[in-house]
Amino acid sequence: MTSRHNLAGAYRSVGRLDEAIALHEQTLTESVRVLGQDHPVTATIRENLAAARTARTG
Repeated sequence: MTSRHNLAGAYRSVGRLDEAIALHEQTLTESVRVLGQDHPVTATIRENLAAARTARTG
């Protein structure tokens, strides 16, 4: 999960936003399942997904 999240961040940093968003979405789903909706890691993943989506819309 951590590796996927880090890879999504790397994709975002080089402008590969669609790939970043897809990985963040997968990681968020897994994080909610494993850690729960209110876990701090889940919140971080959710925030990074939002940032990637915002970057895509410009």
